[in-house]
Amino acid sequence: MNPELCLTVTSAPSDRFVTAPRNILVLSPGKEGEHGIATSDEESLASVTQWLTQHGYVYVAREGQKAVEDDAFGVRHLPLRHEALPAFGSLELVVVYDNLALLQAAQEQYPDTLVVFVESASSMSARAQLASLMLRRAE
Repeated sequence: MNPELCLTVTSAPSDRFVTAPRNILVLSPGKEGEHGIATSDEESLASVTQWLTQHGYVYVAREGQKAVEDDAFGVRHLPLRHEALPAFGSLELVVVYDNLALLQAAQEQYPDTLVVFVESASSMSARAQLASLMLRRAE
């Protein structure tokens, strides 16, 4: 895998996305050790989700997450079982980490939501590119 960030916008809604989205969902394949996530990717995920809290309510759904938990930064961690994605009344942004099956499921379940695929991200690159994307979408 390329250690540099690969950020791909995979679907984009009309004009609903604004600079400060209300609900942001981050999908990750699992916790470190359970599904082979590297420590650097785990740190990147934590850094990016903490940064995203400035822009809305952040939910992280991961395989291996046993129960719903809120962390000290206000990020809500949700279980992700058998690739069944959480249901939301309103969702503005989905960030999918490093899993094409989750990407496809997100595109199907959230057709009117901006879906972004992040591959092997460094936290600074991910934050910078997500910020740039958010600003461009708001224009």
